[in-house]
Amino acid sequence: MADEHVSPDLTVEEIIYEHPCIECGENGINSEASYFCENCGIQYCRMCFKEHERTVKFHSVLGPTQKDAWGPVRSSEYERCKRHRGNDSDMFCGDHLEVCCSVCVAVSHGSCKDVQRLNKDRRSSTKASSYALPWQRHRDPNSHPLSRRPSRYTVGADHVFTLTDRQWYSAWVNTDEKDSEISGMCQLHDGTIVIVDSENCKVKQLDNYNNYAVVAHCSLPERPRDVCVISDTEIAVTVLSFNEANMVHRDSIHFITLNEGVMVPGRVMNLPHGCRDIAHQQDFLYLASMDTIYKYTLEGKLVKKIYHDKSGGEGSIERMVMSGDGHRLYVCDKATNQLHTLSIEGKCLASFSDPDLTLPTGVCVARMSGHVFVCGQWSHTIVQVSKDGKHKLSTLAYEADGVEFPQTLLYDVHHTALVVGHWECDHVLVLRLK
Repeated sequence: MADEHVSPDLTVEEIIYEHPCIECGENGINSEASYFCENCGIQYCRMCFKEHERTVKFHSVLGPTQKDAWGPVRSSEYERCKRHRGNDSDMFCGDHLEVCCSVCVAVSHGSCKDVQRLNKDRRSSTKASSYALPWQRHRDPNSHPLSRRPSRYTVGADHVFTLTDRQWYSAWVNTDEKDSEISGMCQLHDGTIVIVDSENCKVKQLDNYNNYAVVAHCSLPERPRDVCVISDTEIAVTVLSFNEANMVHRDSIHFITLNEGVMVPGRVMNLPHGCRDIAHQQDFLYLASMDTIYKYTLEGKLVKKIYHDKSGGEGSIERMVMSGDGHRLYVCDKATNQLHTLSIEGKCLASFSDPDLTLPTGVCVARMSGHVFVCGQWSHTIVQVSKDGKHKLSTLAYEADGVEFPQTLLYDVHHTALVVGHWECDHVLVLRLK
């Protein structure tokens, strides 16, 4: 504790604690620690310890009555990793401009081409030194650690999730003229969630610190359908445009920059065909119309068609997403009530159907672990499917859980939750998982 004879004239910032909170100290706050984590080698105050307990449940922790047994605070020439607290942030991913630890590299950056170890003396690689590092960009002395986004350890690829809680959050803004229809979602690496409201022709940014409130939005000229991440500050949105005179689709891709809470529309890529769904991987866009999947460069050059639905008619591709490692595409087939798993070259690797899945309209993949979830609009269900797309692991949620005419899904890696968008519904449903 602090010296018992501390002058009453001292401010909180001037008090010197025998056991200061390390987390608070890193954010310019002076407070006394009450807990010590033996795994992390870090002292926590009561508030920071609550955050530690919520994100890391199985570490060995000593309380305030055991201070004689507290070990030394782990020192390092590096910042500590915010996801894996016991590890040094001694790696730099040039693809994502992200400083991270070796575990992050193994879990999240396995397919990245530009990963370097930071120089101990400079705490930067040659490339990293030319960028503002995360602690240089975001360090705010007035912010408390509890305001940060929580992160979780990833679970095994074969883990079967169960539903623990559900909550509804409004996605309505006062300029909306119709009931929302959430038709697409994506999540940036920092946890920011972006949703597409096709009925109101808007793209909306959610605050997923706590309440998933709409914190920014922008309007589009016509009906948007889907969205994907291009970079840490840029997204791409598919916009549908139907020419009634010629009875043809002339859809487009709109690029939007996220700049400190403001969504700024940018360039537009016009297409000679329909485009409903979009995915991005290593400078290529994968675009899906109702019957064909195309591969494009980011500059708008068609590389090739990689898949064509041969069922005839108007086509049956209802939804397309890409696996986190970029090796597979998952396609919802509304005509056959199946989920198809394709190689990145368009070869069908597996087709899945189940009595609990009728009219599959949404599919999502956990970015790091690869878990696959698919929703059925007419069955009012969410099913967890094996990573290879061959069999069901569980029926995770039903209509009684709030799943009613679901349209799209997102796995929120920062909260271990599924975010569900519904047909003609102003709210998103958040299903907490374990």
